[in-house]
Amino acid sequence: MCGDHASTYMVRCAAKLNQRGVRTFRMDMRGCGAGLELARYPYHAGRSDDAAAALEAIAKLCPGSPTTLVGFSLGGNITLKLMGETRHHAPGNLVRGVAVCPPVDLKVCADSIQRASRAPYKRYFLSLLVQHIEQQREALPDSPLAHFSGNPKSIWEFDDTFTAQVCGFGTAENYYRACSSSGFIPGIRLPALILASRDDPLIPVEPFQKLKLSSTTELAITNGGGHLGFISNGQDDPDNRWMDWRVIEWVLDRPVESSET
Repeated sequence: MCGDHASTYMVRCAAKLNQRGVRTFRMDMRGCGAGLELARYPYHAGRSDDAAAALEAIAKLCPGSPTTLVGFSLGGNITLKLMGETRHHAPGNLVRGVAVCPPVDLKVCADSIQRASRAPYKRYFLSLLVQHIEQQREALPDSPLAHFSGNPKSIWEFDDTFTAQVCGFGTAENYYRACSSSGFIPGIRLPALILASRDDPLIPVEPFQKLKLSSTTELAITNGGGHLGFISNGQDDPDNRWMDWRVIEWVLDRPVESSET
C-alpha cells in the first residue's frame, strides 16, 4: 500500500541475490513508483494478471531462466493468488514463490486496522492512499481516478467507495471475497513459502492459522517480526535481516551459510 521498487527491503534482497549471481527484477504496481503516469486504472490486491504479464515479459528477456516470484505485503497476496489460479499453466518461467506478510484475508485485515490500537496505522495508510490517488489524478486527469472524492474514515470505506467502484467489484465485500488469496492457496502446485508474524500490527495471525495449505506450500509463523521486520541476532545468518535470508534460501533452494558476505 505504500511501497515501490525503491523500498528498502526490495533493494536489500535484490542486492543480496545479485551478489549470489541471481538476476532480479523489481516490479512497481500500477501507478506506483516509476509507474505513476503509466496506468489509467489503479492497482489493487487482486492484480495477479499484472504480475503474470511481468513474468511473461521477463521470460522473453531471459528465455529458459527459472524464475521465483517474491511478494511483500500486498504483493504477497498477489503472488499467492497468481500461483493458485495458474496451477495448470504457470506464467513465464515461474518455478517457485515467496509471500512475506501477505494479507490473505482482506476483510479481516480491513476490520483489524479499525481497532483503536491500530488507529495510527489507519490514519497513516488512509492519508497515503488519498495522496496517491491525488497524484495519479494530476498525472492522468482523464482517468477514472478523477471521479474519486471524499474523505474515507476507514480502509473498508475507501475500498467500498473507490477501489470496488473503479475496478468493477461493486462493493468492498465483493472485492475482498474475489481477491483474498486464502481461497487460491489450496490450488498452488509449485513450491511456495509464506512468512508471517504473530505480532504483525497490520496482518492478523488468525487467518494464517485457518489456511488450507496445498501440499507444496510451507507456512512459517514467527513470534516476532512485525510487518516486514524480522530482525534476528545475526548469529546464524550473514547479518541480522532474518527475512532477507529466508527469501534468498527459498530462491536458491539451499541454506545460506553464515560465513558468506
